[in-house]
Amino acid sequence: MSSKDDDLIIKVDMAELFTDFLPKLAAQYMAISGAANELAATDFSLVADISGRVFSYTAKNGVNIEAKEGEIPNPKVRVSISRQDMEKFIQLKNIDMLIGMQGALNRRNYDLINNYKGECEFVLEHDTGEFSTIRVIFNNASSPKALFRLSMESARALLGRQANPVQLFMSGSMKIEGDMAHAMAIQPLFS
Repeated sequence: MSSKDDDLIIKVDMAELFTDFLPKLAAQYMAISGAANELAATDFSLVADISGRVFSYTAKNGVNIEAKEGEIPNPKVRVSISRQDMEKFIQLKNIDMLIGMQGALNRRNYDLINNYKGECEFVLEHDTGEFSTIRVIFNNASSPKALFRLSMESARALLGRQANPVQLFMSGSMKIEGDMAHAMAIQPLFS
């Protein structure tokens, strides 16, 4: 078992991570996976709010990804997380979660997100007993709402496609509060 002092922490400039590294990673994944062809003739927008510091993304035709610091109107997805919680994700042992999200870039998920409305909140428990909260709003709709509680280990398995939401829920590894139909409607994003 490693101690907190043994963890390797990566220090990165937030603007560089969000406006350079992650967009390049997404573009490379889309080119290699063929998702760029699947996403031709689509437009997607996302805003990441890190303790009030906002980064925006637009993707047109599955290949033209633009990232900038600042707001854009009416994003399809708005993700909010505290800087402190974001720093926990940038630790080396969690970086696979950021990279694993690239696997969700495909036409099926685009269609799902395009039609999904509501808010999801994810409360993730770290090995240290600390919690991180990620709030996601789809298509500017703050209701219905669902809250998901799970461990970082379960979240890593979910994003790595080693587990699916139904398995985690049925095993008790993920708790769901709020609108259950809304919660179940989002599960294909992780399957």
